[in-house]
Amino acid sequence: MALLYTALLGCGLVITYSLLLLLASATFWIIKTEGIEGSYFTFMEFSRLPRAAFKQAVSQAVFVYLLPAVIVANVPASVLLGRLDWRHVAWLAAVAVAWFVLAVWTFHRGLRRYTSASS
Repeated sequence: MALLYTALLGCGLVITYSLLLLLASATFWIIKTEGIEGSYFTFMEFSRLPRAAFKQAVSQAVFVYLLPAVIVANVPASVLLGRLDWRHVAWLAAVAVAWFVLAVWTFHRGLRRYTSASS
């Protein structure tokens, strides 16, 4: 139980790191990125809410599947509460891998585009 909880927390951290890397990678394309970190904090506000708060199809599609803010905290918590759903565990692991691959790909693509400001 504790090992699964730790692994799911790790998946949540990977998703969080990936989001931060994607936001940081935006600086390769956008000149003025002041305040872009506010998007991260807004995203994390949704992760504090229980999944049951997103009953409408649109909000569930956005915050559970498109931007997986809700599953970052809710799936590990369900393990501790004894309400484990293996579909959610698989979804969290798959989303963590997908977001990480997207973030690293975007960052490397941005690096190839980068030109030094001093040259």
